Order: sequence, then C-alpha cells, then structure tokens
Amino acid sequence: MRLLLLSLLIVGSLLSCNSQKQTTEQKNIEQYIEHQLPYTGLCSFQVRDNQWIRNPENILTVHETLKKSFYQKYLTEEILEETPFIYGDLYFNTPLKTKIDSLLLTYAEHQEATKYYREFWERRKQEKNDSTVNLVLGEVQAMMNGQTLEIREEYVNATLEKLIGIWGDFENMTVEKANAHFAFFKAMKMHQSAYNLLYENSHYEALRIHRDSLVATLVSEKVNWDTVDSRIVFIEDNTK
Repeated sequence: MRLLLLSLLIVGSLLSCNSQKQTTEQKNIEQYIEHQLPYTGLCSFQVRDNQWIRNPENILTVHETLKKSFYQKYLTEEILEETPFIYGDLYFNTPLKTKIDSLLLTYAEHQEATKYYREFWERRKQEKNDSTVNLVLGEVQAMMNGQTLEIREEYVNATLEKLIGIWGDFENMTVEKANAHFAFFKAMKMHQSAYNLLYENSHYEALRIHRDSLVATLVSEKVNWDTVDSRIVFIEDNTK
C-alpha cells in the first residue's frame, strides 16, 4: 500500500510538473521583440501613469524636442480651443488654452486656488518639478501667442524627434518613408513595430513594400500571454 501511495504521489507529481510546464508553454506566445523606450507610452497617449515624465530633465527633454517639430505644426487654434480636450487618458472639460492660462495664474499662490489647481501644484511640488512645469507652460503660452523661442539643443532627444517625425509622415506616406521607418524600427530593436508596419497598420497597407524579404530579418521572442497587453508598441495593429 505504501509503495502504491508512493507511486501515485510520484506519478501525480510528475503529471503536475508536466501539466504546469504545459500551462506555462501554452501561456507563452511568439511575438517580435519591442524595445521599450521610456517615452513610448507618451507617444501612445498613456500619460497619467508615466513616471519617466515626472523628472524635471525629462520634462525639458520632451518640451525642447516638441519645440523643434511639433508645437508649430500641431498646436493649432482649433486644438487649443477644443472642448472638451481629450488626449489619451487626459480629459479636460475646458479648452487646453484656458487650462494652461489658469495653471499659470495659480502657480504663485496655489494655496488660495480652487481644489483642482491647488492639488495640481501640490503634486508637482511633491515631485519637485513644479518650477519646470511652470516654465514649460509659460513657454507654451508664449508660443500660443505667436512668439518664437530658442531651443535648448542640449535637451533635444534625437530618437523622440524621429518618432514624432514618423507621426507626421502618416499624413503623406510613401514607399521611401515606409522603408526608412522600417530601417529605424529594426535598428532600434522595435521589431514588433516593424512587423506591424508591414502587415498590421493602415498607414502602410496600400504601399508596395517588399514585405516577405523584410519580415525575414526580424527577431521574435517568447512572451507570456499575461504580459502582452502591457507591452507598448509604437506602430499599433489598427487593422482589426
């Protein structure tokens, strides 16, 4: 009886291990590698929970990079006056222009401001980035009013600038641009973005790209199914 129980225990343990291994393998799926840049989430409209952007130097990095290739083209009067203002997980029931003006007005004496502005500046003080945020908002306000500001080149991030430029290319996509985008994503080890460019994104689908030869150069990896949704991919699958 003891041998039988021992045998059942051993067999049961082996079956349990095999079953666990099978479950783990079943949970792993093949995906192309996608290097996670700290600001990719910002490009994917995920702002609130991004901790990288809380650092004052990183705030300036984004701001100075946007001054080169974004503000002038996209910060239009229509967007500034849009009500409500929605950007990814940000939602304001007042125009963005009004929100910026109000934040600047309440910075110096935020303790006397209404709840939203008081708590906003208190959070910025806790993060030790309040003066940087105030500086950036002031410069954005100046640009809204037509001023041209110098760029602090030491803060400009070339990779972020390239990603913003790719966004701009969506408006007038060509084979040459698509091939350049693919080469960039491959070099940056953002191979899932490169794959989506080839097969899963509407901005590129009508182009005559050498898809079969290009996809063969990409690298894949095993990814746990439970973590797939947490990966941030710059070029999204927007065809389904």
